Amino acid sequence: MRSGETVTDRPLVRTGMFSRRTRALLDLVANVLVVGLQLFFRLESARLERLRREGDLESDEEGEPAGETSLEEADDARTAFALGVVDGMEDVQIRFRWLLVGVTSGVAYRALYDRDVGSIRRSLARRLLVLGTIWTVWIRLGIDDRDISHNVGLGSSIGAVCYRAKYGLFEEPSASE
Repeated sequence: MRSGETVTDRPLVRTGMFSRRTRALLDLVANVLVVGLQLFFRLESARLERLRREGDLESDEEGEPAGETSLEEADDARTAFALGVVDGMEDVQIRFRWLLVGVTSGVAYRALYDRDVGSIRRSLARRLLVLGTIWTVWIRLGIDDRDISHNVGLGSSIGAVCYRAKYGLFEEPSASE
């Protein structure tokens, strides 16, 4: 700070270590990865279900996947990993109502953050309070079911990707002015 300059004289361009644009791009990349991983796990789940139907995937007596399968060794590791990760995702159904709730909450949070409503961008405590409020609303809406929470989480990531593609990739994040 130069002599005679006060904290309020300097423009608030950076929050923390990163500029707002860099933070927006990191948010975009992280959410693209989340959506990509969920798509990958859905495809793996479908592949494993197809293998089970065709009888190419052996199981032991307890219903657990066997350590050895009839697949080639290179595909063995991939299948063993996928069995552990995506076994429970087979039953998850896409419910567009809850997906839309997630998209809305993801876009709304980022819009509030970019516009610094209630100083949530500058205050970690306020940001955590907003996130806690969102989670509380989700719980009150009954988002404790696995299907619903999966859809809301996926929708939130999709909403974040859409919002950050517009404000962060193609344009500067929305200003508070």
